[in-house]
Amino acid sequence: MRNYRADGTPFWNRLSVVPVADRSGRVTHYLGLQRDVTASKERKQRLAVLNRVLRHNVRNKLNVIRGRTEQLEAANRLPSERTERAVTGSAGHRPADATGDPADAAGDPTDAAGDPADAADDSATGTADTAEATEAGQAIRDASDELLTIADQIRAFDTGLDDERDCHGVDLAALFGNLAATVRERHPDATVDVDAPATVRVSVHGTFEPAVESLLELLADTEGSAVSVRLRDEEDFVVEIRDRGGALTPADLHVVAHGTETPLEHTLGLELWLVRWATEQSRGEFGVLTGDAPGVRLRFTRMATDPS
Repeated sequence: MRNYRADGTPFWNRLSVVPVADRSGRVTHYLGLQRDVTASKERKQRLAVLNRVLRHNVRNKLNVIRGRTEQLEAANRLPSERTERAVTGSAGHRPADATGDPADAAGDPTDAAGDPADAADDSATGTADTAEATEAGQAIRDASDELLTIADQIRAFDTGLDDERDCHGVDLAALFGNLAATVRERHPDATVDVDAPATVRVSVHGTFEPAVESLLELLADTEGSAVSVRLRDEEDFVVEIRDRGGALTPADLHVVAHGTETPLEHTLGLELWLVRWATEQSRGEFGVLTGDAPGVRLRFTRMATDPS
């Protein structure tokens, strides 16, 4: 069951109730045993999510790479086939040799020069083949880059994931300001706005910054992208990251909000999951925002002292 500590921190509690009987066998008492299984439950959830997301994404990208590779192979075969047709002639006969009929040796002038229409067709076909090969090569490169991005995300998040002591004090206002500047540099056409108080000091896990950077990259890497980050100083500090460019879907947010991936309900990437896990690892609370500008809502406890 989900429980809460005295300071309001949520955790998962396994409760076992054991009957205690007297000498006659009559149950007189019940003994309750409680065990904090938060780490175990979260680890199992993360493994299940990673397994499903990786199987889905890796399979899709490998299918793209395989299909485009076959397309390139087919395009490379076409020039040799055209050369073979040119050598054998359209009727399948080779030109007469030196001992053949003088008329054949001289050949039909139109055959020697080649049909202008055929030459034009070959030229157009060659141009189309080159464009197709270029497109296929770009698709393979993009799919490979996305697989490398997934690997980098997992590597960054895996560092110190199980070490709750890997938390340090940060100024969220400065952190998001720096990340926004980095994302704007990589995506000049994207709009990334940050509205924050002068200082927002909280404690976060070491995985938080790379997780948030991955999410901002996802939101900025879409046509007409617009991202807004708002930090509010309430009883706790609240961060709202909203997508105004259509990168996030209600289905993605629903799956992450409920914490489960199924064959019929799953997200396309890891970005939302990484932000959720990093926030919870920072002893914060993760929520989603719906409406015209969907996004995520992160709540952090105000820092009294800086543990770093």
